[in-house]
Amino acid sequence: MAAIIAATLEARAGAKAPPPASDGAAAAKAWAERPRRTLEEAARELQLDAHQTGQLRDLYRGIERQSMRVLFGLPADADLEPLKAQLARAEHDPALKDELRERVAVNWARNSAEISVLWVQFDARLRRLLPPDVVARLYTLDVRQEAPEFPDIKDMFFSEPKKE
Repeated sequence: MAAIIAATLEARAGAKAPPPASDGAAAAKAWAERPRRTLEEAARELQLDAHQTGQLRDLYRGIERQSMRVLFGLPADADLEPLKAQLARAEHDPALKDELRERVAVNWARNSAEISVLWVQFDARLRRLLPPDVVARLYTLDVRQEAPEFPDIKDMFFSEPKKE
């Protein structure tokens, strides 16, 4: 679902057209293979000024916080500090990690429309911040915050087992 949403946003941005919707696996693979950049590296590559970089950082921080609330079934005004502590404990507690993984999976399924809306809102804010050609180039990158508030949920709960 996320790959399809991302490919749609990428296409709207004027970047390369996504694979046909019927080929979700190809879209997900193409999306996953984008070059990874920190937000600072992406800002330099896109030649953003300090103000734009700060606003972009705020956008990413906002979507991170909103996404965590939705994925963990928390109210929009919930304090996220207890969740941070729980995620830190889960790194060393397999039972808690399994419980949180299930919670995320249930909330992802239950709230997929809300998650999609968050990303559409992110896209709209991004388009107000940056010119269309810069947005298109940004969508060709896998931008990561330098110091995210939360662990990467996909990596923490849904990564593929390590091959030995």
